[in-house]
Amino acid sequence: MGEQMDEIEGTLMMVATKDNSDVDGIDDADDEDEPVAVRKKKKRPAKPEWTYGSLDDADELVNILFYGEGGGGKTTDLAFLAKLGKVIYIEAESGLKRGPLTRLGVPIKNLQLVRDTAEEKQITFGKLAALCDRLRIQLADDPKAIAGVVWDSVTEIQKKFLRQVMDKRIIRFQEKGVDVEAHKNVIEDYGICTEQMRDLIRMYRDLPCHVGFAGLEVRDEDDDGAVTYRPNFPPK
Repeated sequence: MGEQMDEIEGTLMMVATKDNSDVDGIDDADDEDEPVAVRKKKKRPAKPEWTYGSLDDADELVNILFYGEGGGGKTTDLAFLAKLGKVIYIEAESGLKRGPLTRLGVPIKNLQLVRDTAEEKQITFGKLAALCDRLRIQLADDPKAIAGVVWDSVTEIQKKFLRQVMDKRIIRFQEKGVDVEAHKNVIEDYGICTEQMRDLIRMYRDLPCHVGFAGLEVRDEDDDGAVTYRPNFPPK
């Protein structure tokens, strides 16, 4: 399980350059929250045909992770991406505030929010996967439709996924008449959640636009007293 968490963190902290950018149609994203194995068997949208050009003409696009303690400015820093154009902002923590962002000069009209607004509009694996597929198609049609995508925060989104995986397991047991502790996590829950996060992070990382991730920070200290700081992902 520790190795799975390390792989997610390594995937996130990779800073990459890509090619071009764009989006639309969030409300039409698929609501079906399918397991990763099922989604992988489904046909992905066809990739656009290769185009060739000089490296000198290529746009410099970035994947970046901001992590730290709460209140450190991660949300605000990522919101400034809106100065480059439309941003799809997946907001799991409700940290965006119109007034402060406006005073700081962030063009809030460019922030298109994806957030939990009700039980039927939860942020789920299926919805985020469907959104990414839709964005990829739109970017292929118009590379300038959006400037980027933001996840705020990866820590909170993974907690939501873990809770959803747990709830499904509990319902399955209850339907079979088996008693189960509602708040007891099992290793399989973490494995499913980790696979979902790994799959989604790679999908969004490869979009042809800027992609930013925010995460909370955790402090680790080993037996020798050495202290390290890293992004905070459940179960740690």
